[in-house]
Amino acid sequence: FCYYFTEYFYSYPNWDAPDILTKTSSKTSNNFNNEENFEQDIINQFPSESNSTYPTIIPNPSEKHLSFPLNSIQQAYWIGRTNVFSLGQVSTHGYHEIETDNLDLDKFTLCWQKLIERHDMLRAIISEDGEQQILTDVPAYEIPLLDLSGQTAEEKEKQLLGIRQQMSHQLLTADEFPLFEIRASKITAHKIRLHFSFDFLIMDGYSYLLIFKELEQFYQNQDLVLPKLELSFRDYILAERNLITSSSYQEVRQYWLNRLDNLASAPQLPLTKNPEEIKKSHFVGYHGKLSAVNWQKLKLKATQINLTPSGILLTAFSDVLKIWTKAPNFTLNLTFFKRLSLHPQVNQIVGDFTSLILLEVNQSKNNTFEKRSQLLQEQLWQVDIANKISHLVSQVLNIDQIEADVDWLSVGATSVDMIRIANRLEQEFDYRPDFDQLYRQPNAIATAQIIAYQSELNSPLKTANIPTQHQVKYQIIKDPQQRKQLKAQQLGLRKDLDSLPLKLSQADTKQLKSEYHERSTVRKFSTQRISQENFSQFMACFSQIDFKNQAKYLYASAGGLYPVRVYIQIKPDRIEGIEAGIYYYHPQKHDLAKVSDVGELDESIHERLINRPIYHSSAFSIFLIGQTKAIKPMYGQLARDFCLLEAGYMAQLMMSKSKENNLGLCPIGTLKFDKIQNLFQLDEGHLLLHSFQGGKLKDHSDNNEIINAVYDFDSINQSDMSLPTPINSKDNREEIEI
Repeated sequence: FCYYFTEYFYSYPNWDAPDILTKTSSKTSNNFNNEENFEQDIINQFPSESNSTYPTIIPNPSEKHLSFPLNSIQQAYWIGRTNVFSLGQVSTHGYHEIETDNLDLDKFTLCWQKLIERHDMLRAIISEDGEQQILTDVPAYEIPLLDLSGQTAEEKEKQLLGIRQQMSHQLLTADEFPLFEIRASKITAHKIRLHFSFDFLIMDGYSYLLIFKELEQFYQNQDLVLPKLELSFRDYILAERNLITSSSYQEVRQYWLNRLDNLASAPQLPLTKNPEEIKKSHFVGYHGKLSAVNWQKLKLKATQINLTPSGILLTAFSDVLKIWTKAPNFTLNLTFFKRLSLHPQVNQIVGDFTSLILLEVNQSKNNTFEKRSQLLQEQLWQVDIANKISHLVSQVLNIDQIEADVDWLSVGATSVDMIRIANRLEQEFDYRPDFDQLYRQPNAIATAQIIAYQSELNSPLKTANIPTQHQVKYQIIKDPQQRKQLKAQQLGLRKDLDSLPLKLSQADTKQLKSEYHERSTVRKFSTQRISQENFSQFMACFSQIDFKNQAKYLYASAGGLYPVRVYIQIKPDRIEGIEAGIYYYHPQKHDLAKVSDVGELDESIHERLINRPIYHSSAFSIFLIGQTKAIKPMYGQLARDFCLLEAGYMAQLMMSKSKENNLGLCPIGTLKFDKIQNLFQLDEGHLLLHSFQGGKLKDHSDNNEIINAVYDFDSINQSDMSLPTPINSKDNREEIEI
């Protein structure tokens, strides 16, 4: 059984009206960094499960208010509230304070009431027989206000400390609503301190953050209506209990049963008193803090030796325990958030989804701190992630069982299998390793290291973990057969209209097929040089024309601003009369201005199996790059959207114009532009929108390879293609007339 106590005293942002949760106050005791760091500290570093092997929940609202069982972690917390075990009679509990300026307490209370009505588990209770129930109706929640504004500073501090001592160690009655308490203390005419106490029987840390995210939204916009939550925590718990018969569950269960006999015990720490003799337990949290400079140094050092910050902190914690424990081997109990994707709304509901994993620590060998950290981190990854990876790879390869350290290629994995493995990894972990990484060490342990490292360092909480009301999570389809089936469904067509159609005149299908052929993608190019005349006429589709004394183009642009710029990288000796290098196309002058002499780009910017061979065959690359400074003054936040629209118009235009100039083009969907962005001499505000590979048409090229079934090129991975680092521009470009 597991039970523990948590308390948070930290400096939380001021709750100003209407700008809330945006500024940091330093007047709350025991600073705990700021909101963003707090979120990153407690949020789970492990990816959530995929719904690829699980059924989808069908919500049952008619039975939502019937009692239902506690999950394992709730049972542990609930038993820890009793005196059945030593050091019991405490709750798993969170407390914090927020000091606000100009808070409208009535408005705040109304927003909190909306959350109670929206989230079922804020109305939940736990009965004496260990069942939980969502109450249908609860009384309106009132937040009491204690007015301290007329008292001395000493008296204020005394009363505030008294509230903190009482609320931070509460044991709320589990079978009575509510399992939380909020109070307000008026310190001055404009300053109110809010006191929050939550029992974590009804929520986890993720839910905690979700509540405050929505509370902020409601406070800023009282007319906001969030999408109705169809899924309840009861639906989830009952569905999760049905999974114990699944093969995945049984495999994991057997794994832990096999380890039980040899698993080390908990740390045997020296005690000043027998816990059985303690009648009233009181837990105290101790906090330490590194400066921002030292924290960045530590993370940099960790990166250099292939460690995550969590791995380093876990080792330091283990080292301290080793000093005090009686044995060098012991087992730690780690918590993590585990929301199985059984329903699209699973990340939008409140509940306790916490899970546990046991990590055995072996400090018997006299290794360096670096080596101990690597071994401990590898053990953690192998226990959790590597076992999942081995299971899904065995499914792909149709092999009963694959050990975590087995090379997949040695047991028959082909290049097509590796694509399918990458697809499954993306479905399971929301991260797709590139093929260079997979082929370097094609086994579960090495792949687990890649995924866990990326999950910890590169997944911002606000975009990855707290979905907005407009976000819906889809499982990306990469399997060739499934993609083919999806295309065959033609879901873009509307099929629900039963009215009699109005027939139009017969379409000229022969002409349409001819135009399609002129626009179609080319993936293999001739090795012959391109004539400068053909290339010049092709580039003319981007040139500026004078129409009635106005600058116009062959494609549309929002507000006539034309913020999208064209850059071309030309390989050596591939276009007559033009040297290798990177050029900016000047649409007003119809010429090329050189920005770099680089004739061959780093091939690793392209995906290994699909796009890299296309790059090798090509004669030139085209990059459509938006300068948001040219459009933001007029369109603000819509600037990127309008840049993308313009890039779409330009892409269609050049695709239709290429073949009449004996050229072929292939759109490239994913590109690691950050590796080459410095070659373009771009300043801040630039954004890569789309790119193409091009070359001379082959006389008898077959451009319908099986590649088209494996991978589509019509989706842009903006995370790979954006320009995160501003680069100083230099005006040292040569001009070449074309």
